[in-house]
Amino acid sequence: MKKTKEPYIFHKSLSVPLYRVKFVIVLTNSRELARKIILNFGSDDVYASAYFGRYRKKTAVFTLLNFDNQYRNVTHGCVAHEALHAANFIADYVGIQPSLEDDEAMSYLIEWITDEIYKFANEKGFKPSLNG
Repeated sequence: MKKTKEPYIFHKSLSVPLYRVKFVIVLTNSRELARKIILNFGSDDVYASAYFGRYRKKTAVFTLLNFDNQYRNVTHGCVAHEALHAANFIADYVGIQPSLEDDEAMSYLIEWITDEIYKFANEKGFKPSLNG
């Protein structure tokens, strides 16, 4: 069944605790609206992605999710997948070297990013699907 919602965009900018970088959550079903927030958004398919770029003249990491994609549902696994990408962008920017011997910084980032995505999505009435 094709989903047919009017174009929308919600976004929230947060400061990543401990690090000097912005994290921006973008919930949208519109490529054109996404490009107004994520200037380097290049995908033709608006589903789920993470980007490194600028937001209001500050370095930022973006996570974009489309809960109304007509082909794929945003699942809990998808949120975790994008949280890992965002955490890697942040880690690279601030100089964290992921390591099996000491992965607490990465674990913390993924936890914080995932929690913030769920809080914002829930606030806007979006829930990840249990089915892909």
